[in-house]
Amino acid sequence: MNRQVNRILAFGLTFVVATSLSLLFKVARPQLVAPAQPVSHTTPNTSDEIMRVLMSNGVTADDTQLSKFNRNEAINALKDAKRNALGPRAVGISFLLAALHEDYVTNRTRLVNELGECNQLAYPQKRECAYYISSYLMTLVRRGDTSLLPYLFSVADLADAAFSEELGSFYSDTLSEHPQEFLLTLGAYSKESQEHICWLATVEDGSGMSDERFLEVGQLLQKIAVQEKDPRARVAKDCWRVIEHTRSHGSR
Repeated sequence: MNRQVNRILAFGLTFVVATSLSLLFKVARPQLVAPAQPVSHTTPNTSDEIMRVLMSNGVTADDTQLSKFNRNEAINALKDAKRNALGPRAVGISFLLAALHEDYVTNRTRLVNELGECNQLAYPQKRECAYYISSYLMTLVRRGDTSLLPYLFSVADLADAAFSEELGSFYSDTLSEHPQEFLLTLGAYSKESQEHICWLATVEDGSGMSDERFLEVGQLLQKIAVQEKDPRARVAKDCWRVIEHTRSHGSR
């Protein structure tokens, strides 16, 4: 009997000790916690900050800065600023929105209409206005909208000094990169205007076409010029004649 009691007491003691140790280790065991996620301290750009970069002087638009911002943030900032914008600032905002392809037709039309308004001004304000708007339109053509070429050909007679240099380089680039559109559009102008535009394309910014471009354009124009049924043939022939003569003699 005493031995049975002792066994029971021994078992009970062992159970109590084992249970206590189990609880002790359970409490002491470290708990696995998911690592805290880093907190982002970046905040969206405010409209004022965006506008200070896109229009540093408050008037002139710089599309090369657009890539610095989220597209939607830039659009919202421009639309906010447009509500109270007037004159050149409003025009610049329309250009930037067009560059972002936001309501493109409306903003493109605004620029075209503004260029038309330039014709109502007296010289030299007329030329300065045309230069200002044309710079925006040239950028849109470089971005792919060749339907704007007629408006840029129409200001060729106003080009002098810096305007002439920028327009000449633009004409040369467009002839090289979009020859079909360039020649088809040019064909709608008088022979005198065609010659002037091709001359500007040849002299570019005053330094003239590079040898590489001269050869490239020459091969292209001569190839089109011999296609009798091609409506661009005559224009290509006349344009090449001007380019070749200018290259050789330095004048039309």
